[in-house]
Amino acid sequence: SVMREAYENIKDVGAIYENSGRYYKNPATAVLNDATGKVKSLGGELGLSPSSRATLIDLASDDDGSLNADAIADMFGGSQ
Repeated sequence: SVMREAYENIKDVGAIYENSGRYYKNPATAVLNDATGKVKSLGGELGLSPSSRATLIDLASDDDGSLNADAIADMFGGSQ
């Protein structure tokens, strides 16, 4: 929502605005840039890009699957 709000502000006001004969960069451009970077980073962590998806697939294939339910229970203190 922050990204969309910043984008709408840039559409309405522009990336640069004029005030008293001076031009200023719209602060919403920095907000949009920061929010876009965070969304891109989060997407990578979730495997939403081709390269991050390939990394997750490699991690999954490295798991030999030797853990069964009892082994997992033992890792967390055993079954009660």
